[in-house]
Amino acid sequence: MRCLSSDEMEILLAGGRSEQTALLWLATCRAYRFIGDFTVQVLNERYLSFRTEVSYDDFDSFYAAKAEWSPKLSGLSALSRAKLRAVMFRMNRPGFAGGCLV
Repeated sequence: MRCLSSDEMEILLAGGRSEQTALLWLATCRAYRFIGDFTVQVLNERYLSFRTEVSYDDFDSFYAAKAEWSPKLSGLSALSRAKLRAVMFRMNRPGFAGGCLV
């Protein structure tokens, strides 16, 4: 919640479910750069091109490209990488806060 401005916090508290969901996703993207980058570079591109499906291969390709430039990402174990992917897809399924993957 520290990632939201005071105006955004007011909307979060007083807004409807769709506003709250969007603001929670915004806070998540601001707090976790990898998630924010994935949202902008993969999910946004899919949305703009009317392609609603995102696969594990899309995630794996994005991760591999980011890991080339990030020692922290490249050092993750296969298990941690799989957990990150599972959490990303769980957070983005319809019905979950911020859900935008099909």
